[in-house]
Amino acid sequence: MRLPGSPSYPAHRQGLIRALGLLDIIIILEGVGTLAWLMVHPSEPGSRFFLAYSLERWILILAIAAIILAFLFFLWVIRFRSNRVERLISYFERPKYARRLLVSISFLFILTTGALMWLHRMDAIRSYSARLLPLQLWGTVVLAQMWLFLIVLMWPTLVQTIKEYFPVSEEAQVYPIHKNIRFVLIGITLIYLVFQIESYFNVREAILIGDSWSYLQGASLDINDPAFFSERRPWAILLFYKLLRSSQTAIDIFQLSISTMAWLFLAWKFIGSIKNNWIKVSGFIVILGFSLAPAVQVWNHAVLSESLSISLMVVIFALFIGLVQKWEWRPLLFLMVFFVLWMSIREANAYVALMVAFALVVIGFLQRGLRVYWLLSVLIGVAFLINYQLSSRYALPRWALPLAEVITKRILPDQEYRDFFANNGMPVTPELMALSGRWANSDEYAIVNSVELRKFEKWLYMNGRNVYVKFLLTHPSYAIMSPIKDSKVLLAEDYFKSIPIPRYKPTLPQIVNEVLYPERWFWVYFWLSLFVSGYIFVASLRSKRKAYRVVFIFLLLSVPHLYFVWYGDALDIARHAVIGNLQFHLGIWSLVILYFDGIFTS
Repeated sequence: MRLPGSPSYPAHRQGLIRALGLLDIIIILEGVGTLAWLMVHPSEPGSRFFLAYSLERWILILAIAAIILAFLFFLWVIRFRSNRVERLISYFERPKYARRLLVSISFLFILTTGALMWLHRMDAIRSYSARLLPLQLWGTVVLAQMWLFLIVLMWPTLVQTIKEYFPVSEEAQVYPIHKNIRFVLIGITLIYLVFQIESYFNVREAILIGDSWSYLQGASLDINDPAFFSERRPWAILLFYKLLRSSQTAIDIFQLSISTMAWLFLAWKFIGSIKNNWIKVSGFIVILGFSLAPAVQVWNHAVLSESLSISLMVVIFALFIGLVQKWEWRPLLFLMVFFVLWMSIREANAYVALMVAFALVVIGFLQRGLRVYWLLSVLIGVAFLINYQLSSRYALPRWALPLAEVITKRILPDQEYRDFFANNGMPVTPELMALSGRWANSDEYAIVNSVELRKFEKWLYMNGRNVYVKFLLTHPSYAIMSPIKDSKVLLAEDYFKSIPIPRYKPTLPQIVNEVLYPERWFWVYFWLSLFVSGYIFVASLRSKRKAYRVVFIFLLLSVPHLYFVWYGDALDIARHAVIGNLQFHLGIWSLVILYFDGIFTS
């Protein structure tokens, strides 16, 4: 078979050559369009070069023309130098060089995309970045097309490479459920659904408290409005509320339904790691009972991001457990999707996800079989950068007020801390000291609105975060001990009282809620849980059960999660800590269930 008017290629190359030629032609046409855009676009006023183009404009025009000629030459090579093309294809068909080519294209694509997103934000080169924009856009599109072409072309090699570089354990650790026990679990599930439905009919609509108005205000924006994705709230929660038309009834049904499915998914997945059938039933009941505690339920009935954050965290935990039970690629893809959603619902989630990404990288170095999770780490890093870029476009960055809260409530009242910040450029004026010990919203947000505090506001935006991080690093006693002093606030808040919901009644008796989520005897539970988790950790070192690893990592990550929450804001610490709080309690109970199963099956 011959290509029309071209030298012959082997039959198995015909499709590839046509695709390569078509890709080359598309790139050339895009280059011609870019060149035409530059030539018809008005040049800078006062330019005296040929055709009134500036020197920079001519450099860009000639550079793009040269690139177009290079692609035309490659098209000529495809047409008239088949032997050279054959050698080139044969060279890159070798897995080693094919991988290098794909990695190189991927790196260049990430580099050009990053330049496209961030160069225009740098004041020093902003004008040059604007002139380079057409070339940057074309370069990014070209690399994206080449990347997709290589992915399609090298798909079998790519799959094989991933399997070689990211070896996964094929050993399954799923323990089947006895038929009679399955009926018991189905019965428990039906009772659980009745409890959840009853919870809805008692409340019927999500209440508005605290920051609820800001979520509904953001959801009211048009989705084509750039502010929708750069408002004071993350875009995913706004999108969900927009799809629900900001109806408090619809939000209540949606949040309660998602929560119900998430906890059921976790319960069914988790018992797959348990051998003893009656421990399966006990673990199933404990997990579903935990989801019925007010610490979880009250958020399902409030217009806030906590409910969906809790539900997605539970789904992510369940997916990790499922992956160690039996490795499959599809759950990993779902894990990636849910992580991106979770990061885009609540600001703190994005930073916690970074901790997870770092932990996965470290674990991958320690155990080669877990290196596959580096793919998730990369996605988390990209999602974080995108969300950070979106949040920074808002007139008042989302981190500004929380940092101002920390300064007014914790730094200004202490002479030593205040002097440290003053020595690092913070203007300590009488107007600023008037806010000492007060909230950042005092005097109608004077901290960012007062003319007398303009110097402080500028310092806050330019240097505040760097100085705060430096302060934490140079004051280890404050950084370590201060959150510990607030342990009860972080881990034992009575959300039922702090988030009053009309007509809501706890589903379970108070004594059961107190066992699952201790408040009155918190300190006994706290120290006992530390001792028990330490003992189980030592005891599990000899165990080959992989579920222990996931639960331990899940539990340990609650510590930096809670520390981050405490550092991040001085206002309403208990509410901000709800996700890390539940992560801690759920991790402890999961460990206890696994340990008792080990005792009864040893």
